[in-house]
This record gives sequence, structure tokens and C-alpha cells, in this order.
Amino acid sequence: ATAPASGRRCFVPSEKQWQILDFCDSPKSLQELMKHVGAKSRPHFRHDHLEALVAEKLVCLSDPANPTSPRQAYVLTEAGLALLANTKKGLLSRQAATQ
Repeated sequence: ATAPASGRRCFVPSEKQWQILDFCDSPKSLQELMKHVGAKSRPHFRHDHLEALVAEKLVCLSDPANPTSPRQAYVLTEAGLALLANTKKGLLSRQAATQ
């Protein structure tokens, strides 16, 4: 993706990241998310998919003080909800970058 005029880089979710965003309408555990997208490797899934969504503030941890808690869950942020709403309204395509 190219950088917008503001100079900020663009983030384009991968297909699996879109699946995660669609599924996180309520808090979901890491295991639920992995099963939903068909992921097998926990470290790979966290590094390649979840960490990017958290860094972009599209998904947040239910207990950020304890990121490795067995009760940890992931849920959409306001920005994640807005991104999904805009794609469903046709205002933004899934191939377009978020800014």
C-alpha cells in the first residue's frame, strides 16, 4: 500500500484479519479465533494476525494488563467497528487501506 498525503502509512488487513474482525463482535478467546480462521500455529497466528490488529487499534485485549492470561479475550474497538460498518455500507472496500 502507498502512503497517504499525510505521510502516515496505510494498513490493509489480510483476508484472515478481515475474518477476525468480522468474528470479534463479542469477546473471543485466542482459541476461538484460531479455530474460526483455521489457524494451527498459535505463535504464528498471534504474530502475523492479532498483533497487527491490536497495533492498529482495531482489536483490543479484554485484560491488557495480563496479555498472557488464560481468560484473555479479543474484541473490536470503536475503530474496528467503524471500519466494518464502512465496508458493509460500501463506503470502503476490503482492498482499500485504513487511514
